[in-house]
Amino acid sequence: MPQPPILRDRKLINVPPDLIVSGQSPDLNYGAHRIILMCISPYFQKVFQYSRNQIKTTITDEFGIDRSVDYIQLDINERETLSTILQYAYTGRVDLDVDFIQDLIIAADKYNIYGLIKESTRFLETRLNPDNCIGIHLFASFYNCFELERLARNYILGNFETIYQQSDEFLNLTTLTSLIEIFKTHFLYVSDELSVWHSLIKWIDHDAPLRVDHFEQLACLIRFGLIDDNALVYHVLNHPYVINNNRIQSIIQEVLETRKMLESCDKPTSVIYLNDTVKHQLAPRYPKDIIFVFGGRSLDVEFVSPEPIVEAYDHRAERWRQVNLEDPSGPRDHHQICVVGKYLFIIGGHHGPFNVFNSCRKLDLTTWTWSEIAPMKEKRAFHTSAIIDNHIYAIGGYNGARRTDSVERYDIEQNQWTSCSPMNERRSGAGAAVLNGKIYVVGGFRDSNYLNTGEVYDPISNQWMPISSMSKPRSSPAVVAFNGKLHVIGGLTSNGLLSSCEKYDPYQNKWDKMENEMLEKKCSAAAVVLEDKILVIGGWNGVGGLRTVELWCDKAKRWLLGTKLIKRRTGCAACVVTDVQNIENFAWLARENIAQERILNAFRLNSENNVDGSSFDNDELLDEFDQLQNRQAYSRAAPNNFDDIMDIDPN
Repeated sequence: MPQPPILRDRKLINVPPDLIVSGQSPDLNYGAHRIILMCISPYFQKVFQYSRNQIKTTITDEFGIDRSVDYIQLDINERETLSTILQYAYTGRVDLDVDFIQDLIIAADKYNIYGLIKESTRFLETRLNPDNCIGIHLFASFYNCFELERLARNYILGNFETIYQQSDEFLNLTTLTSLIEIFKTHFLYVSDELSVWHSLIKWIDHDAPLRVDHFEQLACLIRFGLIDDNALVYHVLNHPYVINNNRIQSIIQEVLETRKMLESCDKPTSVIYLNDTVKHQLAPRYPKDIIFVFGGRSLDVEFVSPEPIVEAYDHRAERWRQVNLEDPSGPRDHHQICVVGKYLFIIGGHHGPFNVFNSCRKLDLTTWTWSEIAPMKEKRAFHTSAIIDNHIYAIGGYNGARRTDSVERYDIEQNQWTSCSPMNERRSGAGAAVLNGKIYVVGGFRDSNYLNTGEVYDPISNQWMPISSMSKPRSSPAVVAFNGKLHVIGGLTSNGLLSSCEKYDPYQNKWDKMENEMLEKKCSAAAVVLEDKILVIGGWNGVGGLRTVELWCDKAKRWLLGTKLIKRRTGCAACVVTDVQNIENFAWLARENIAQERILNAFRLNSENNVDGSSFDNDELLDEFDQLQNRQAYSRAAPNNFDDIMDIDPN
């Protein structure tokens, strides 16, 4: 009786088989051992332990002796499937192929071979693509492969725009519930809600006679409130499917009117209640990326402890929320944060004037657990950092005794810091960013001097070279790389705080002023780039830490006020984490209430600020607003005025 190839070739066992395993084909049978199969499946345990009528068959061994052995026939038609099951049973390893992987999962599920299901799931996960993900999801759902179903669903929701544009599986999808789940969920990620509309039209047009009757049901799930007015009026409302559907027309008109009211600068004198349909239409979907803010202090005085609360910013909901990511080793200020792959690193910083750290911490972005990594060679606070080729550079700073020009590089794989060439000048409070594979460092403070100089580091030659100087000295500015240029924002000089900003072109070695100054003078703010905007977060205004957030809109060439932080922070650090797992733990949850909350909040402010001294007879409405706020499981920054609520620039 032949053995599986894995056994015949490697001769892993010498004990004669006591079992014949057969498939549905007469020539599909192998010799095996009951104890081996019992180790991989509770199904085989029950069959061999408790069956009293076990089928027997006779085989002739290699010595020509006939022996009676157990016989079991499995509902398997493919030789590769049965051979792979036996390979896994004897070696714990499998050679998988897309040609038979589905048959293998069906067999492994039927015979409770859970370890093989897990291996097959991992195999399919690595091969998910826009052309096969819908089919894999439907297959996993039908056969209760819950982990594979979850992975395929997340892939579909995260890559939907590519899928609907190029996948035949999407066009041929006949399961209406699958489309309903995709369109309805907050987890669907699209860069523009108009893509969801285009996907619906493309799906219906593929088989219009059979599918057009589903238009209204599916169209109600599209968030028309997230589509800009021009597209909504000229592309959506004028589409024949909408022209012939009064309900969808009514929803879109109501959305346009509600959005016009929300964007109006007029303060409401009465509360307008939005129905559930409009609330849903205006509810933003979850983002893929989250901004995290760590540390900093409410006052720029040494006896004030750094802020332990970590805040996360949902840029689609324009809301901050407190998240449970506090470092158990304690908070820091004037530190640096770097995100590399699936890890977030906190580098140096201090906790008071005599407690400057060389220690560094690592947050695993998949398990959300903290751990210690190798310390830097030198203590650093008020330093800057950069990332090139998955290496973290810690640059300059204050070591507790003096400003330093030293630079060191962290190797993530080796968990080791090595020294690099020092800068040309000692700097603390400098800013850095990476352009074209080089690190640009500008500004800072040294020996009672505010610096306007800058220099660039080439990691290949390990050399620093000077660049042209800024128009003004700047200590503790916010610095980011944006649209191919180095942007330096705010800062502190001997004459006080700055609101001015400038940008550096590395090809021309030239500085130019940004088109507009910030709305507020500040230094020691954190800055990140998200999508097409620069966000400047917190900072110091000469009195204390700030909650304000300013956004640079490059298209409009102006600064806008963003939603305020929960806590005042100077010397904080911020980062953008992309493709966040378990996004619901960090995004704003009450998304359906955002539009209604803005109306109630605006009405309350108008009621409190009623200049003629009269009061609105709407205590119940205000109580409802308080309940709405209290229903959140976390706090957020309360807007100070109507302009904050409407997220517009008051100037």
